[in-house]
Amino acid sequence: MKNLTLLTLQIFLLAIPKVYSQGCSDAGVCTLASPLKDSTITNKSNLEIGYIFGKGYEDVVYNNGFANYGHSFSKRWTMNAKVTYNQANGSFGTRGCLGDAFIAANYTNKFKKGAALSALLGVKIPFNSANLKINDVPLPMDYQSSLGTFDAVVGIEYQYKKWNIDAALQLPVLQSNRNSYFDEYSASDIFPTTNLFRRKPDALLRGSYTINTNNSRWTFRPSILVIYHLGNDSYVNIFGKRGEIEDSEGLTLNASMATHYKINSQHTVLVNLSAPLIVRDIRPDGLTRSFIASLSHQYKF
Repeated sequence: MKNLTLLTLQIFLLAIPKVYSQGCSDAGVCTLASPLKDSTITNKSNLEIGYIFGKGYEDVVYNNGFANYGHSFSKRWTMNAKVTYNQANGSFGTRGCLGDAFIAANYTNKFKKGAALSALLGVKIPFNSANLKINDVPLPMDYQSSLGTFDAVVGIEYQYKKWNIDAALQLPVLQSNRNSYFDEYSASDIFPTTNLFRRKPDALLRGSYTINTNNSRWTFRPSILVIYHLGNDSYVNIFGKRGEIEDSEGLTLNASMATHYKINSQHTVLVNLSAPLIVRDIRPDGLTRSFIASLSHQYKF
């Protein structure tokens, strides 16, 4: 009954309509900041291929893909490399491109009584400067495949039996964003001006609980994710002066449900659903999502 109650709560939270959130799959900190792995896995390497569907602001639809390779060098050290492809479709048209590359190293120390502590250090490398266009028309950040920033990601996670708590910081180190979208020159007045956009860091805090079926084939992991955007972002206006985007600092709260089905010792299917509960007032970075669903296949070898 307890497990059923948790599942019912997650389904209810995910059903809340017309609320918008920061899309974790874009910024990257959400997927990188979970270093602890399944302790029963004996394979040293794994390859995961996945697809992500998302709905964004003003009916923008996202079709994204990713490939992730992970390798365990020892019981304590692992490394992951991930590449993304992001496509946006909406009133401006359709634009897709390679997004970002992520590289992360994890160190895990296990203790007695089902406890473990893990640390993560990673980087995000953009494949473009967030200035993709359609017919030479500049696009807002909602249509860009990358934020155009080189980021550092640091994280820590504590696991005790079926409970996980992790915290992380995603810090833009090199701002290479060359976006040239001006709201003043656009036929749409929905998206804010993001010319030469500069983004502030994100801080993350997440709590999750793992539910395993008796045959260990099914795993359910409901979680609550808190992201705080540490400051107002900025842009350069039509007069060449940089100004802050007011109310772009603030809190985002997401509810998600991850489901894993273990086909055999080598193959696992993963499904993840996520939706927002609380959002920032202004989200100029283009990470607005009302719903995210992902499907992936992981092969261990």
